[in-house]
Amino acid sequence: MGALTAIGARLSAALMICILTSAAIAAPGAEVYGGKPDISGPELSPDGTMVAALVPRGDDVAVRISKLGTTKACDYVPQGSKARNVFWANNNQAVLEVSFFYAPGKTRQALRFTTEVYRYLSINTSCDVSAELLRDHPQYGIVAGFNFLGRAGGGNELIFSALTISQTGDTLDIYKVDATTGKSTILEKGKSTTTAWYVDGSGTPRLRGDRTSRDSTFTVSARLTGSNDWTEVYTSTSTTPDAQRMGFMGLASKADIAYVSTRNGGDREAIYEYDLRAKALGRQVFAHARYDAGGIVLDDYSRTPIGVSYTDDHLRVQYFDRTYAQRQADVAATFPGEVVRIEGASADGTRYLTYVEGVENPGGVYHLVDQKLNDMSLIGARYPSIRAADIAPVRSFSYKARDGMDIPAYLTTPPGGGKALPLVVVPHGGPWSRDNASFDNWAQFLATRGYAVLQPNFRGSTGYGTAFEQAGKFQWGLKMQDDLTDGVKALVADGTVDGSRVCIFGWSYGGYAAMAGLALSPKVYKCGAAGAGISDLLTLTGQLRRENALRNWEDVIGDPTNDRERLIATSPYRQVSRITAPLLMFHGREDTVVPVLQSEKMLRALDQAGKSAELIVFEGEDHWIHKSSSGRRVLSELEKFLGQHLKK
Repeated sequence: MGALTAIGARLSAALMICILTSAAIAAPGAEVYGGKPDISGPELSPDGTMVAALVPRGDDVAVRISKLGTTKACDYVPQGSKARNVFWANNNQAVLEVSFFYAPGKTRQALRFTTEVYRYLSINTSCDVSAELLRDHPQYGIVAGFNFLGRAGGGNELIFSALTISQTGDTLDIYKVDATTGKSTILEKGKSTTTAWYVDGSGTPRLRGDRTSRDSTFTVSARLTGSNDWTEVYTSTSTTPDAQRMGFMGLASKADIAYVSTRNGGDREAIYEYDLRAKALGRQVFAHARYDAGGIVLDDYSRTPIGVSYTDDHLRVQYFDRTYAQRQADVAATFPGEVVRIEGASADGTRYLTYVEGVENPGGVYHLVDQKLNDMSLIGARYPSIRAADIAPVRSFSYKARDGMDIPAYLTTPPGGGKALPLVVVPHGGPWSRDNASFDNWAQFLATRGYAVLQPNFRGSTGYGTAFEQAGKFQWGLKMQDDLTDGVKALVADGTVDGSRVCIFGWSYGGYAAMAGLALSPKVYKCGAAGAGISDLLTLTGQLRRENALRNWEDVIGDPTNDRERLIATSPYRQVSRITAPLLMFHGREDTVVPVLQSEKMLRALDQAGKSAELIVFEGEDHWIHKSSSGRRVLSELEKFLGQHLKK
């Protein structure tokens, strides 16, 4: 790969020239950091001649199909829905995942509550819609909750699992769908208890997961080689994350071997082979000493497993497929010190996409590698107007919580550094997720405005082992909140930040944590900003109970009846009297994850108590803020708000 190394050197030199000649230019503002990336989720066609990707078009997101090596390209903007993801069915058809807001009484009477409904559209290479896939079926009933499983018939047929909602009951079934016409048939019918399906590389159903609501028994059945019958191969009655419980991840290329994630007696998730015939755990495929394994990575077109994902300070993939491992090694040698990932390959493997991010590739860049030509070409940069000189440094560190637990965190500081900096604490959402050191447009925006940014992976965050995740159980507003406060204290103690100039800003769970910070730790924060935040845990758990969704939450938040007093004590809405700092809130009107009512009732309570508060509601927006104009306004309003309360 000598040619790739040379290209890498030329790219590096060009970036250095850019840095040296424009160092005095101010970093971009909310217009850039708040907007959608110029390119996201690019996918290479099976023959390697075209790329489909999501791109901003005005205030919408379009799918763009480009013919490589030419200027030929077309865009499709979905009407009345939002583009979410794109992939290729075959060389002639791409598949666009879209979603739209649904409220009872509008169109689909079988759904009793507001939700974001997802659909798939088949798009030809001229960007015309060929068909809507998996429409409500006159024979089967309403179809929802899709999950793409694989291909059959050379990509002319797509395999999905989907929830069939009918008068006789709801079942998770496997559908075979014509990629061009959209005509669908049920390939395999699920039971009333079926929760998951896996197919092999040919699209044949091989694994089925079932869970009973009565006693939470989870079973996995397999269609073994040479048989059309389903054989039970695994059973678990555990409702807790015990060390022996297994999560089935997919099928190996070897017959009757599956991949499972399990702790196997330890604290961290690892990937193992599982012998479906022997019903026994096999060899360990991947384990990390500090972090949980993520999931199995599949080849785009053969759907065979090629590696395992995990996150340390960045999302990584460890490939056990030698071809993919060599590809990653070649790109890593071309961009030393940068984070690199293979993003997909053509069906014959001669062309592949790669993602590169780091000091010389700020915000992330996609390249096409052509192995026949031994050449690399630029596909696109996510944020082309952000230069290497604009990037604020990110430091990984940990600090002690008050009970002695080590809390991992990331600190982003202004490009010039400094001491006694104003601080913005940015707790992540979820809370079953985690932050890492990769490019974060919010953190970078705030740091380039002169603020230090603390992103703690508080207890309850995922990826650090089961004990750390379970330490967040029933700790909303309690130890999880203390972890944020203790991070502030650690940075004040070492002189990094000025303890009198601290604000907290977060989204979703992070929005809850921001409001809880003002209510439960009023002496720590001078201001707070909450996006799509939960203000009242009692109302939230009651809503989840009405929607039959409480079961997954009551073991981590609590039960609205049995834990009523604790939920009241940790709900910002019910502790408004303790708030002394101003609060800025953002919310999408069509948020189906955290209803806008959560912010509206918080605003009313603060107004009635004579407290300083503002709520900005984005009409037509969802939980994730889809429009660039909305994202830009969030950051511009936040910049003004912080300037009023944290600047000297």
